Amino acid sequence: LSQLKLRFSYGKSGNQAINPYQTIGKAGSTPLAMGGGLVNGVLMDDRIGNSQLKWEYTLQTNVGVDFGLLSNRISGTVEVFKSHTNDLILLRNVPRITGSTDTYANMGELENQGLEITLKATTIERGDFRWETSVAFSSFRSKIIDLYGDKKDDVGNRWFIGEPLGVIYDYEKIGVWQTGEDPAGWDASARPGDLKFKDQLTVDTDNDGVPDATDGIINGDDRIVQGQTSPKWYGGLTNTFHFKNFHLNIFIQTSQGALKNNVDASYADERGRRNIPEVVGYWTPENGSNWFPAPNSALPSGAANSWSTLAYYDASFIRVRSINLG
Repeated sequence: LSQLKLRFSYGKSGNQAINPYQTIGKAGSTPLAMGGGLVNGVLMDDRIGNSQLKWEYTLQTNVGVDFGLLSNRISGTVEVFKSHTNDLILLRNVPRITGSTDTYANMGELENQGLEITLKATTIERGDFRWETSVAFSSFRSKIIDLYGDKKDDVGNRWFIGEPLGVIYDYEKIGVWQTGEDPAGWDASARPGDLKFKDQLTVDTDNDGVPDATDGIINGDDRIVQGQTSPKWYGGLTNTFHFKNFHLNIFIQTSQGALKNNVDASYADERGRRNIPEVVGYWTPENGSNWFPAPNSALPSGAANSWSTLAYYDASFIRVRSINLG
């Protein structure tokens, strides 16, 4: 053991989180026809002002260990952190009946915790040749603790207790209706080539207190949290080779656990029809694709946001980020 350092920190920080002048209601001018001519009128902005808005604040704890082994031939850092944010500044949707669409508000609590590990090692060192390796790993977990003081979800804003702020909440696509399949009792309006969704809502048919069947209807209650838009963990591997005055550096990067929106997969024309090249492999009676629906597929009954399910893709990747030879 050639090095050992223990680190601990605790602090409170504030964050104003938004640009200036977001706390006030704003108005703009708009031309109106009146008395045979044009006059300027005043139209309130879609965003409601909030004079009571204040900074959000975070309490954070960090614990870390730095170590070295074998005269620092192997070294590394392990760090754990946890933070708790109160008075979150969130852009909250409001009913259109108010005349506006959204407003910034202080609401709820958010908890973040993570783990970061960095390891470095001289793998081989012989004469003019030296091989150095470093590995980095970072895992991050965020979850909403509370929103309005009642520990309840806000489905309209897609905020759920125990989940991160950015989640994918939608119907779960399980395929495409094929020729010969009967959607009656599931989605009566569906036809071959339409998207097929999982019936998530269960019912107790024999009244024994245990749900034993699905309700056979696809509607808004069948949406679920399918994943998050931010990665669950990152990683990197760097290998550097030295031989006399030559140096070769290879950096490999990975990101895992995020869902992203692929707009090319769900592009549609103004009438809501699929508008993609044939090479994508959309459904036809001859092709029978179970992934892309038919180009003129209809929206399932009650599933007004169903097209969005086509756009969710696993954004995990491993790639060679850089190769440098000097």
